[in-house]
Amino acid sequence: AAGGVLRWIRLVNDTAVAVDQLGVRQGAVAVYLDCWHRDLPEFLQLRTNNGDERMKAHDVFPAVCYPDLFWRMVRDKSIFGHIGITLMETLVSFLIVTAAGTAAAVALWFSRSASEILEPYLVMLNSLPKSALAPMLIVWLGNHVYTIVAAAVSVALFGSILTLHTGFQSVDPEKIKLIYSLGGSRRDVLSKVLLPGSVPMLISNMKVNIGLCLVGVIIGEFLAAQKGLGYLIIYGSQVFQLDLVMTSIVLLCLFSTVLYKGIGWLEKRAR
Repeated sequence: AAGGVLRWIRLVNDTAVAVDQLGVRQGAVAVYLDCWHRDLPEFLQLRTNNGDERMKAHDVFPAVCYPDLFWRMVRDKSIFGHIGITLMETLVSFLIVTAAGTAAAVALWFSRSASEILEPYLVMLNSLPKSALAPMLIVWLGNHVYTIVAAAVSVALFGSILTLHTGFQSVDPEKIKLIYSLGGSRRDVLSKVLLPGSVPMLISNMKVNIGLCLVGVIIGEFLAAQKGLGYLIIYGSQVFQLDLVMTSIVLLCLFSTVLYKGIGWLEKRAR
């Protein structure tokens, strides 16, 4: 309820009191509230004797409810389809962002003139609100998985290019001069100095990109999906099924943690 549940519980409490006044038997009412409800702290103090008496209900027995929606979805295996599609979209967009971002940053490093021309446009594209681009992507690409992947790529790609390009420019110039003094070319600088010396920065950038790609996938699933954790969140909010929304959010938190730990494991292997 918009004004909270406590006032409605007071009505239930008055009903229990009215039943008790008949003299036949005492009224007993148990009210269960979901564990993530915003009124839970006040709800648990319904039967206490301190505080505002208008928010008390001494004839109601409060209890906390833990919905088992997740286990029901596990038993009927419906949750695995939603997790799988979100995982696939996130990994595909992450691989695209990593490959395209690295290639674009290397291309800008090779061509100083292209870098000076394109950098302002990259900054502009990176600053655009990507949620505003999602409806345009639906019009251009249609309502399917490609649109969601494109939305995720648009969230992470431009920032990734800028970060990598800035990192490439900060490589020790003395090492570059050494390669040139030994008769090496710009390609030798790339393969022997730039990329090997930028591995920590590349992995750090991947840690950021995996989270941004997940955010982009959820944005895309809000608008153009029939499956996925983002779809479950928007559907649950539309039908006021809060347990579905919270289950999806908790799964996304676990999902992002596993992906981040995966990149961390890759970082340890690269050392």
